[in-house]
Amino acid sequence: MRQAEAGVKIAQLKVDIAIAGSREEQIRTAKAKVKQSRAQKTGSQKALDNAILLYSQRTPQKTQVDIAKAQKDVLETQKSGTEKLLDNAEEVLYYSPETDTLENQLEIAELQLEQAEELADNTSQAATTALDYYNYLLALWPGTTDTAKMQLINSSYSGYMEALGQYEAAKNAVDQAELAIEGIEQALDNAENLEELNQESQVDLVQNQIDVIGKQLEGTQKSLENAEELYNDRTGAQQLVDSARTQHEISKAVEEAAQAQLDLLESGVLPENIEILKAQLEQANALLDQSLINLNKASITSPIKGIISNQFFEEGELITPGSPLFTVSNLEKISLTVYVEEIDLGKVKVNQDAEISVDSFPDRIFKGKVIQIATEAEFTPSAIQTKDERATTVYAVTIKVQNENSVLKSGMPADAIIITE
Repeated sequence: MRQAEAGVKIAQLKVDIAIAGSREEQIRTAKAKVKQSRAQKTGSQKALDNAILLYSQRTPQKTQVDIAKAQKDVLETQKSGTEKLLDNAEEVLYYSPETDTLENQLEIAELQLEQAEELADNTSQAATTALDYYNYLLALWPGTTDTAKMQLINSSYSGYMEALGQYEAAKNAVDQAELAIEGIEQALDNAENLEELNQESQVDLVQNQIDVIGKQLEGTQKSLENAEELYNDRTGAQQLVDSARTQHEISKAVEEAAQAQLDLLESGVLPENIEILKAQLEQANALLDQSLINLNKASITSPIKGIISNQFFEEGELITPGSPLFTVSNLEKISLTVYVEEIDLGKVKVNQDAEISVDSFPDRIFKGKVIQIATEAEFTPSAIQTKDERATTVYAVTIKVQNENSVLKSGMPADAIIITE
């Protein structure tokens, strides 16, 4: 019954909601979702375009390769010239300043510095771009747990760290070039101010320059190898394109779903659907009525008020339908049936008073009143004793007896005197 009542309540609410239609808040929420999904689709389209552009254009990586090669060539030339200076310093006892050579070295070193600074600017810009793209993804998908999105974010962060490493290497090259220029300038000053230098000191100075150039050459070689590896490997760019394309398709599907939901809310509920809901409500009410009937059948009630005087079955027994369960005696409303011979029946009338006596209370008279007279005769019951044994047919007369304090019980034999006058 409780389930049926809940079903009626739910069906009624569905009908009310369908008749009321979509709420303004629901429509505004659906419009906001459509707007949000369109913005996501636009962003995913832009990310896809950028990924394709990055995949198809490798100019920045090629520029880095060319710059690294140029730096390596300059350093190798500078190292060769410095080695010649070392040979000359070892051949003569005293060193005569060759300012032209040092000035050439200075020009080469300045060219190297210029190229190193240009490389530092390019790598700095590349690192800034990579960081901006990483931050953009974090802002686009804050706290995301999606595997594809997390892979794209991690890939962008790796790109940023790689660009940052290239920038740091370029900065080191700038510092090294500045140190080389400072050393050459110092050597040039010494050559201009000193006429004679000890050969051993000069050899040490030139050897130091060769060592510095050698370390710079090692760093440039590493930068060249990294740039060539980045230029030749486009796997990361392809993954970026695939991830961006997948995200764009998802964004398109989200937008279509949001638009369909908005269209449904704005169009409202069809009249046919409302009629279906009303029919479901009627069905739920019918189920409730049936459950109430079944609930009423689960209890057996006495049709009269009284006292149980007899019980025919015990709890747990199987009972055939239609069998009596109890005898209920209403001692407040008891009656006595007497049998009157045909010769005396004309004297008896309904509502006549009667006096009743029983063997249990021999000194007490109970009041009664005739309430019914039989219309057909019957044979004298075998348990009835009449004064005239010759009488074989009698009429049953029912007398309602006043039973104060319920002292009279069902089945007691009694005598009655009907007052006919």
